[in-house]
Amino acid sequence: MISVVIPAYNAAGTLAAQLDALGSQNYRGEWEVVVADNGSADETCEVASAFEGRVPGLRVVDASRRRGTNHARNVGVRAARGEFLLFCDADDVVAHTWLEEMAATIRSCDAIGGALDKELLNRPGSACPKPSTALWQSDFLPSATGANCGVRTRVMHELGGFDESYESAGDDIEFFWRLQLAGHRICFVRDAVVHVRERSDVQALARRFFRHGRADARLYRKFRHCGMPRSPIRQAVRVWAQLLLFAPWYWANLDRRRHWVSAVARRIGRVAGSAHFRTLYL
Repeated sequence: MISVVIPAYNAAGTLAAQLDALGSQNYRGEWEVVVADNGSADETCEVASAFEGRVPGLRVVDASRRRGTNHARNVGVRAARGEFLLFCDADDVVAHTWLEEMAATIRSCDAIGGALDKELLNRPGSACPKPSTALWQSDFLPSATGANCGVRTRVMHELGGFDESYESAGDDIEFFWRLQLAGHRICFVRDAVVHVRERSDVQALARRFFRHGRADARLYRKFRHCGMPRSPIRQAVRVWAQLLLFAPWYWANLDRRRHWVSAVARRIGRVAGSAHFRTLYL
């Protein structure tokens, strides 16, 4: 049996599209959907409940004790009955064959990651500058994304679930690095696609990449003794020089401007993270 866990917070405007996509899956095996409500103040629970009978084994569980995506995921995991766990988000839309593709691979792996498509749900120029991929690759270890991933239930319990102290960035990376360092295998399913919805305004993009930069420093502090290399200072200086020197060129075009904002915000986040976590990762 497969359990699909969806953390949700104030997702009344988008959750219906995700549940409708799940209800249209062509998978014929046994599965269920667990929506973990993280204390929504809107009609998220009512929207989810309206899909009972249309989505296999749909249940809504209360995950409001602590704010955060990882807490909601962990509550959903504890309520799940499946041997395998799949995760997607309340503001995205899974492709028609997503569950079938994920199910075909997870039986032979300890954990899996699927691909992200950023074109279908976003207007041109609104998605963040990152290509669709099933693999987030770093200088250390690969990682799946929390918006499209899966893990064996026994492995999840063995690892103690997602780290709930990571609230908004770096959480999926931390989990999948920890999983691999514990000796488990991760596979990537490029045909298991989730269409993701990006925030279009530049301010939201800057906040998001600032949090990612801050998380970069936190991840380095935790995994440096496991082999994660330090971000070279010389490279950081070169990147900053290029960003400042070519700032007028970047700002002349919307797509380039978004790339510039995301890069600068992440670098600033790394500086802030280095100070907060008392390490050096620029």
